[in-house]
Amino acid sequence: SEYAIKAFRYNAIDYLLKPVDPFQLQEAVEKASQQGVPHIDSHQLENLIQSLTTQKLEKITISSAEGLHFVEVPSIVRIEGDGNYATFHLRGGEQVLASKNMKAYEELLPAGQFIKVHQSHIVNLHCVKKLLQQDGGLLQMADGSEVPLARRRKEAVVAALRGR
Repeated sequence: SEYAIKAFRYNAIDYLLKPVDPFQLQEAVEKASQQGVPHIDSHQLENLIQSLTTQKLEKITISSAEGLHFVEVPSIVRIEGDGNYATFHLRGGEQVLASKNMKAYEELLPAGQFIKVHQSHIVNLHCVKKLLQQDGGLLQMADGSEVPLARRRKEAVVAALRGR
């Protein structure tokens, strides 16, 4: 938020958050060109967008009562939220209880790899083994756990699973 304040002080045209969404970047560039900012070469813009879309978050830092855990993103099977805390379920059965809520991490994780499937669950799409029809929908995960699938999220989750 301190960077956003600085951006407004310097009359920034737009403010982008990490990880940068290529579509938001393109909108910001278009807004800048409409306001008379010097022309930006479309080839340079394409290279920038390509660079941003291929960058992958490799590790995430999880704050817990024990300290900081540095976890490789692909090792995260799922995240279960419980009020002000979130439990990370990792490959190999390890669990890390984070001292932040699930939403704090939801915004950090790569959208093409992780999806919120229920108000209290985010899953790694690469770790979903089956979609079970029982109880309105359950996802069977690589670690053997079953995660509830919210009815209102089912269509988006199925589309994401098909596109992975």
